[in-house]
Parts: sequence; C-alpha cells; structure tokens
Amino acid sequence: TVNVVLFCFFRVKDSVVGNEDSGHIRFFSFSLIEGYISLVMDVQTQQRFPNNLLFTSASGELWKMVRIGGQPLGF
Repeated sequence: TVNVVLFCFFRVKDSVVGNEDSGHIRFFSFSLIEGYISLVMDVQTQQRFPNNLLFTSASGELWKMVRIGGQPLGF
C-alpha cells in the first residue's frame, strides 16, 4: 500500500510541475529489507516531500529516516 501511495504522490506532483526540470532524470527506489523500509532518491525528488515527513541526521549525512505517525520505519 505504501508503494502505491508514494507512486501516486509523485505522479500528481509531476503533472503540476510541468517542464520545470525536464533535463533531470528522477530516481526513486522503495524496498522492504528484513523488516526495514528503504527509500533511495535523488536530491530533487527528496525536495518534493513535505518538510516534516523526512528527517535528516544531525551530522548532515545523506540519509533520511522515515516516520509515519510516531514510529520510525527505517532508513
């Protein structure tokens, strides 16, 4: 279900954005590995998520922790 919701989220946004970044190839990967959800994406795709959805480490590393409700789901 989460995979479908994320795909729909990006498709709706794509139609609104238009050709704003037509030279950019977006990358987004969703996987479930040993009970952990893994999201891998390029910076432009990451910026399309609402600010309070993805959390960055305090050290500024290039990973995000995803939370739905109050529970962390993975990296």
